[in-house]
Amino acid sequence: MDKLNGMFMVLFLSVISCSYAESEQKIIWPPNVPDSVKKTTVEDPRFNEKMDAIEKLRRKRASEISMPWESQIKKADSYLKNLQADGSFIDQSWEKVLEDLKARKFQSAEKICTDAMVEHVSIRLSTLLKLWAIGPYKKDPALKEKLYRSLVYYMDIENTRKDYRWCGSAMLAPAACCDAYFCFFDDMEGVEKGELKEPLIVRANELVRKVACHSFTKPKRSDVENPLSIEQFRGNANWVGGNFGYRPLLDTALVCRNPKMLDVVTEVCRGALSVTSWNTRKTSFWQEGMTADGIGWGHGTQGYVWGYPLDGMNGVFKQLNFLKGTLWADKIELECIRTAINYVQGCLWYLYLPDGFTLMAPGRISMKYGKFCGKGGLQGLAQKILNFLPENAVEERKELQHYIDIMEGNAKEISGNRYFWNNDDMIQRRDDYYVGVNMTSARSSSTEVVNSSTSHTEYICDGSTFLMKRPDVFNAAKGFWKLSAIPGTTTRQTVLNADYSNHLGFTGVNNFAGGVSDGKLGACAFIYEKAFSNVAKNPSLFAVSAKKSYFMFENEMLCLGSGIINKNPELDGEIRTCVNQAEERGDINWSVDGGKTVSEMRCPSREQISKITSPIMLAHDGLGYIILPEQTCASIDISLEERPAKWMEIYPNANKNIPDKPEKMKMLQIDFNHGKNPDKDTYAYIVNLRCKDFEALRQYYDSKPLTVLSNTETLQAVKHNHENITQAVFYNPEAILISGKTTLSVNAPAVIMVKENVEGEMTVIVADPCQNPDLKELQIKINKHLSGPGVTDREDGVLITMPLPENPYCGKAVLQNFHIRDKVSK
Repeated sequence: MDKLNGMFMVLFLSVISCSYAESEQKIIWPPNVPDSVKKTTVEDPRFNEKMDAIEKLRRKRASEISMPWESQIKKADSYLKNLQADGSFIDQSWEKVLEDLKARKFQSAEKICTDAMVEHVSIRLSTLLKLWAIGPYKKDPALKEKLYRSLVYYMDIENTRKDYRWCGSAMLAPAACCDAYFCFFDDMEGVEKGELKEPLIVRANELVRKVACHSFTKPKRSDVENPLSIEQFRGNANWVGGNFGYRPLLDTALVCRNPKMLDVVTEVCRGALSVTSWNTRKTSFWQEGMTADGIGWGHGTQGYVWGYPLDGMNGVFKQLNFLKGTLWADKIELECIRTAINYVQGCLWYLYLPDGFTLMAPGRISMKYGKFCGKGGLQGLAQKILNFLPENAVEERKELQHYIDIMEGNAKEISGNRYFWNNDDMIQRRDDYYVGVNMTSARSSSTEVVNSSTSHTEYICDGSTFLMKRPDVFNAAKGFWKLSAIPGTTTRQTVLNADYSNHLGFTGVNNFAGGVSDGKLGACAFIYEKAFSNVAKNPSLFAVSAKKSYFMFENEMLCLGSGIINKNPELDGEIRTCVNQAEERGDINWSVDGGKTVSEMRCPSREQISKITSPIMLAHDGLGYIILPEQTCASIDISLEERPAKWMEIYPNANKNIPDKPEKMKMLQIDFNHGKNPDKDTYAYIVNLRCKDFEALRQYYDSKPLTVLSNTETLQAVKHNHENITQAVFYNPEAILISGKTTLSVNAPAVIMVKENVEGEMTVIVADPCQNPDLKELQIKINKHLSGPGVTDREDGVLITMPLPENPYCGKAVLQNFHIRDKVSK
């Protein structure tokens, strides 16, 4: 009996060994995968289970061919017309691609030409393959042979070339190969089973599997030995964020029947569902992903909210949804998914519907006429997350559905105030207005620029203030801006030309940028100076410094500037602070004497006020502007003029194809002119966000709602007299805030908000604008007697000790409530 059992065991092990060997032979491995990795993969106790799952997923993928983008379907007939019998496209020779690149002023056109050609033909092949499989060309035998010949023609080029590789090699060619594999699935299986021996199809199968692997291997990394590792997808811009999501990694794993590929992809998806921040950027899973403040970064620390991080998350959840119900998707915890839900909510602040993302989230296409990025990508992500969530995640599903309802117009948009400390942005929005402030610091970068896309955005993140009463306010007006005077910025006036050299954008010199918010109101500030870039072609972009703060209340925003200097007065151009550049819409009424006499501004008109003795007021298009003389050391320039459009300067490749865009527009511009060599100039202005007309603006000012407590280089502070709210920015902890009989000081640079009510309650909100990980607490001295957490009594008041958030949340505001025990100490 024991001998019989032994024979059965030998037979069983033999069958198992044969099964392993057969499965192993089916696996396609990219070059440079160590033998130890291959061995570990096939010795995995769940190896056979994984291989069985892969076979099911392959059949599923082959049954789910999707139609191409509508824009590609429209071009399909022209693609066919240019497709030759040998498989080449007559209009996609190397020479013709080079000619096109040079016409579009691509840098290094010769270097990137082959990759661009591969990219172009891969898009065409994917389009035609899908239309052959499920579209109007369905199963056309003549087209099928042409497509096989085209695959062999171009993928042979792709597989053997030794030159520059990027999008063509890493994304588009592998995607076309995967599309070919699953559109011709029966043929591919026939070849691999040895049943189909047609040389053209056999060669196509070989090339398709080799080139598909490029999604895991190209461009080659010198710092990673094993391409099938998590390290391959970390620490390099080519492999993370959107550039992870654009790669057909899951499809490649199925084409190659490679369980290790699926293991890696799943682990990368899991790791990507985490956050990064300035202090953790070198240790977080991805730097170019979701940030701890609830949105995300593009390359480096670019404030590219909707670009790479959104595309990366869409890629993550597209793959996870396909794997749902398999052993790979089981590894994703609800806590990880929660991070992506927070990202969706954060992005909603940057949407102003029905148009989509505002200029608070600029990117490589933001200077396109009209709306430049709609809600589709974000809504698609929200739906993917919802589809992936387990049924028992009731609260998460409810929350996501609410966000989808907002984007579908079935629920109200977000209302309130929020500060995004990793991106140096503050947004305040209500049903009737949207205000955004886009700052910069040594920790954050402005938006990227790339060849043939948006340009002239050098100043768009330098303290820009976007004042919007409607979603479409800047859709057309941005095409008529003076581009060195973006609303809200303090800059040298210079001529900007298309410059794509500084791809990664600009950072600031200073690390001081911060804000506080109670969810409804807020204050933020930064020290402005653009960090010098050796690759930028215009030296006039640099050497201007200012301390700029923004205080937001329910009906108004007060903006302060101090310490404005020109560090290189030898350069041409005046230093100006632009309050706004807006399209003329309706009457423009204004006054130079505090509202005593009112004039209507008509086009063309220019008013220059060199000495300000009374408030300058102007009402236009639902906004009211008040320039405060006591806090302003600058002349005022107000102009209304008709300007020609700059569409063909700022984004020619997109704007040239848009019909009926305006070519002339009357533009209102309000500037502080600090001259060529300002000596620590200052400015102060209020924007009334609910200004019915000039008379309402005058009545508003007469009610004395705001008091500027300080506008110096060490302290900028404002009190809202009606609401008893004080907001302050301490650039130097030696400064002392004095408000009536109250004094307040801090032990470190800080942004602070103090709210008092008639019941004797005080709320204090503080943030560390320098995001110093060694600063564990902020101490506040105030000459009031309070009770509450962290309070130590002093003879002249109290010392409040407020713990600050630790990494990755350094910079996040903290709130604490106190009770006022008595009146101000003497």
